[in-house]
Amino acid sequence: MSNSYTAYFSPGIRIYDGDVNITDASNLVPREFRDLYEHPMLSLRSEKVTMAVSDTRSIEPMLIGTNSDNERSLVVLKVIGRAKVTTVGKDSNGSTDITGITETYGTSYLPGFLVLMPYNLDSITLEAITASTVNVLTGILAVDTDSRL
Repeated sequence: MSNSYTAYFSPGIRIYDGDVNITDASNLVPREFRDLYEHPMLSLRSEKVTMAVSDTRSIEPMLIGTNSDNERSLVVLKVIGRAKVTTVGKDSNGSTDITGITETYGTSYLPGFLVLMPYNLDSITLEAITASTVNVLTGILAVDTDSRL
């Protein structure tokens, strides 16, 4: 098996740096959800961004643009502070421009999370409303039958 990653979605999210063959490795996910939200991942990138008030930053998912298979992209933002996320892309018809705006707030005790699985995405912009620290995780999800796993 090649290098791959595993993401578990539920009330908590944990991503492992390596292959995970059994779901009981994730103690954050309740037992009744463990088998329902497991996703193999082809690649993973993580960075920590410290932002002053009004700072902006472009977030680049692994796959971007209308010609990419963006339904397999994953973007997770863990926010300590307050940040605004603006997404710009195309509607499902492939031609109508759409913009989405979401604010996320969190503290060190209870961080805010925003999980995006974009489709037809052209850009993601992160703006700090207050001084903020944002952990940015981007990856590419795969179906479990993908030959590259």
